[in-house]
Formats: sequence, structure tokens, C-alpha cells
Amino acid sequence: MVDYIKWAEEYMENAEIVKGNIEKIKDKIRIAPPEKKSTFYELLGKYRTIYYESLKTAEFLRNRSVESGRECHIM
Repeated sequence: MVDYIKWAEEYMENAEIVKGNIEKIKDKIRIAPPEKKSTFYELLGKYRTIYYESLKTAEFLRNRSVESGRECHIM
């Protein structure tokens, strides 16, 4: 049997790691020379996509745990 709760929690943990990386990228954007900023903005967009996808996947898994009869309270 799949442990949807544990799986959802892993996605939430990964989302928090990605969120920390997003903050680091924002700091780099603030100090980067103008010609490098676009590279960091592109990277920021990719990390934001990963972050939001992780949150959506965690939510999906949480809902799946409820459907399978197990409650999950991670958010």
C-alpha cells in the first residue's frame, strides 16, 4: 500500500528546500551586474515552477490519502 501521507510530506520538504534556493537566487539578482540578471531571472522562473509543482503534487497526494481513507494534515 502506498503511504500517500509520507509521500506528500517528502514533496513538502523538497518544496521548502527549493523555496530556500529561490531566496538565494533573489539575493544574487540584487547584486548581479545588469548583463547577468536575465540569467538569474530565468533560473528563478524554473525554480518557481518546481516549487509550485511540488506544492500541487503534495496537495494531490494529500487528497489521494483522504480518498484512500487515511487523513493527511500537512498544509
